[in-house]
Amino acid sequence: MSVPAQIIVLLALTHHFFDGISLQYIQQAQDAVVDEIDNLHEDIQHKLALANTLTEQELKDILTMFKQVLAPLQSGSDSLPHANTESGES
Repeated sequence: MSVPAQIIVLLALTHHFFDGISLQYIQQAQDAVVDEIDNLHEDIQHKLALANTLTEQELKDILTMFKQVLAPLQSGSDSLPHANTESGES
């Protein structure tokens, strides 16, 4: 996993975006967040790779992205895209 992807996952964790997700969907949630890193602007990816500080707006944009990407995986959601409930993997 790339450094920017690791940082994005850690941001999601520290801002409690995985808290409402069932354990069976945690890997899917992580994958969704990592996949979304590809949609971030190159300058944000570059900043994350170099451990530079994000602006307040950049952080706000990333947190908004978490809400959008992870909403379908939150507990109680009727729509779990690409969910594989038969897999025993975590």
